[in-house]
Amino acid sequence: METKKLNNFKHIMVLDDHPLIRSSIISILKRKYPDSIYYEASNGNQGLELIKSILPDLILVDIDMPLINGIEFLRTIRKQGIHSKVILITVHSEKELIIYAKKLQANGYLTKNIDPEQFLYFIEEVEENNLFVVPGEYYKSLTKEVISEFDTILSTINLLTDREIEVFRLMYNGFKNKEIADNLCITVKSVENYKNRIVNKLGDINFILNDLMREKSHILKFLI
Repeated sequence: METKKLNNFKHIMVLDDHPLIRSSIISILKRKYPDSIYYEASNGNQGLELIKSILPDLILVDIDMPLINGIEFLRTIRKQGIHSKVILITVHSEKELIIYAKKLQANGYLTKNIDPEQFLYFIEEVEENNLFVVPGEYYKSLTKEVISEFDTILSTINLLTDREIEVFRLMYNGFKNKEIADNLCITVKSVENYKNRIVNKLGDINFILNDLMREKSHILKFLI
């Protein structure tokens, strides 16, 4: 698959907690951007620190990282008004994460099993056409019904306070009331009160959310 020479991404940041992955991504990019300046970070915190001193044209970020994951990183820089092109690179192919990435103004969502030439093709599509790029096999799963259901889940989660979200996250990670209380330095009674508030706010959507998290509890940390 031929791609045209790219020359607009002069400053490129690669965030991944595995040095070998960062090195591989940069090596592939240098085929098209040999003169670009590359920056590396092993977690979202380091990436946010780097952005204080440089403003990348393109950021490639892994979703699974310690301290601040890729979704949190993206959410943070968009809130700061940073409009760099951002492409998420991940092992996760769940449609919920793809929809959420697009809502957070990502420019692409690519999985790590992608072919290098296809990877460069998608980079070019982002640069030249300002598209949200995602491999076709995943794009087909993003039906109107799926997007509508996810919108409902997300809007309901957004009704929760910060403390309720902390309790909510621990609930779906299997923590018991006493463990949640110890983790958050609150009483068991407070945990019970928070749980009641959460259930009341979620209402009917709780059934859909339960089904989602029963099958895909590992993605909850990215959604809340």
